Amino acid sequence: MKDLRLVVFDFDGVMTDNRVRVHQSGDEAVWCHRGDGLGIARMKDAGFEVLVLSTETNAVVAARCRKLKIEAVHGCDNKLHALQELARERKVSPAQIAYVGNDVNDLACMQWVGWPIAVADAVPELRAVARWVTRSPGGGGAVREVADRLLASRQSNDGAVEWARDSIWRSIEVKQAIASSEPLLSQILRVARNMTAVLRGEGRIFFFGNGGSAADAQHLAAELVGRFMLNRRALPAMALTVNTSVLTAIGNDYAYDLIFARQLEAQARANDMAVGLTTSGNSPNVVRAMETASRTGVRTVALTGGSGGQVRATVEECICVPSDRTPRIQEAHILIGHMLCEYVERALFDDKPIAPDGARFAPPEA
Repeated sequence: MKDLRLVVFDFDGVMTDNRVRVHQSGDEAVWCHRGDGLGIARMKDAGFEVLVLSTETNAVVAARCRKLKIEAVHGCDNKLHALQELARERKVSPAQIAYVGNDVNDLACMQWVGWPIAVADAVPELRAVARWVTRSPGGGGAVREVADRLLASRQSNDGAVEWARDSIWRSIEVKQAIASSEPLLSQILRVARNMTAVLRGEGRIFFFGNGGSAADAQHLAAELVGRFMLNRRALPAMALTVNTSVLTAIGNDYAYDLIFARQLEAQARANDMAVGLTTSGNSPNVVRAMETASRTGVRTVALTGGSGGQVRATVEECICVPSDRTPRIQEAHILIGHMLCEYVERALFDDKPIAPDGARFAPPEA
């Protein structure tokens, strides 16, 4: 982000809240955020080139940009072509450009630049390709939020601070990618509903994984057996990573690849659910466990990263975090695991569940 030179804003829906007020005369008025002006002025002082690129030819756009003292390029039938021309004129590479958009006519520009940014109320197609989605909506402080973040990236001379900030933003970007993916959110909710059905039917949830994923498996089992947020009866869940005698006996007498499969063979029954965590999707013991679970009628779910790896072909549901970085995948696994636990808990015990799921469990005894 420190290499950014040019920041390009769409106008309607980014610098405004996408509403327009039309007078009898035909004159238009829009709603903007007063804090944007100071943010843009500070960006310019910090050396950023700032301009507005708009499809419409509109006196409102010109007037607002005059007030902000930034260039307005409007009346663009082809915004990508116009942006590429601007980049050539300024000798700026796509990697040095941030583009802030909100609607489908911004998509091509966002796919071309190094830093595509979507405002909070942008359409899903834009949020899906954005490296960053603002917390504020268009016309509601999104421009100021962009300015503040870009300025923060320029102001720190401490490389360690910049590294720490970058690590946090990379984690946020992965979570924003999940939040922007309707198919992925639908899959998480589908798994949550299936998990709820398993527990309502007196089935059990088995979690397992290796290394950090083993710790995550124990964490999620604890959320169900103990509690997540509500005071309620315990739910039957188990991590297959905690019995060292079983793990070492199976690993020694058979093979490490079978440490989870043998436990599922011994304990899991039809209507239970196996949840395997593997960032690569290629952990042999997780793959073997899922093969065993499938043969015995156990519901199978994998939490992975990237494209899902080998385990994808062995499970009913493979939730793939959109990243190939192990730490970012693990951070997202805990987020998704917490979402599953909260959904289950509220579906079974809360008077106001996330979604109606039928009958409730009995409340905990006083």
